[in-house]
Amino acid sequence: MTKTKFHITIGHQTAIRLVHFFSSSKTEDTEKLIFNKGSLKNQEADYQFNFNHQYNFETEIKGELPPGAAQKEESKTQEAPISDEKVYFAIIQLEKPILIQEQSLLIASKLDMDIGAKQCRLSFYGQAVQLIKEPEVELPKINVIKEKLKVGKLDRINDASNILVRELFQKETNPDVFIGLKITLAATGQKG
Repeated sequence: MTKTKFHITIGHQTAIRLVHFFSSSKTEDTEKLIFNKGSLKNQEADYQFNFNHQYNFETEIKGELPPGAAQKEESKTQEAPISDEKVYFAIIQLEKPILIQEQSLLIASKLDMDIGAKQCRLSFYGQAVQLIKEPEVELPKINVIKEKLKVGKLDRINDASNILVRELFQKETNPDVFIGLKITLAATGQKG
């Protein structure tokens, strides 16, 4: 779903926009982001998007039940600890400026889908957390990483700090780019 165009509805405006997704582990700060219908009236919302945090690139949003949706009524009053759940963010690139305020409701849909199909055309919803006024300056500050995994076979150990690995790269790949990166040996779990 990343780099996919969605129909984004903000207030009374709907337009097609390009969307990029990224996520973070749930923390006490991101707990404040759970959307509720009264959030527009909340004048004390003090959440600030953390440009120093490291976020994970996401190709798609996994469908998850809202917190407490599957619990019984009596267990809903218990406070659940912060878990491994992810908080998803999206960068929505606008073609022209629009009138919007922080905490505004956003609804994304695929209105160009066949209306006869047995699929929901609503994709996701959320609220505006951070308004970016200068994309050339502010977007590069967002630290989004995309983890990659390369697997090779250990050929021989040259010395305590150098090993020879085969089948890790193609012939045309420049290995200098990978010098100094961390590795993990699958057999022992040893990192270096």
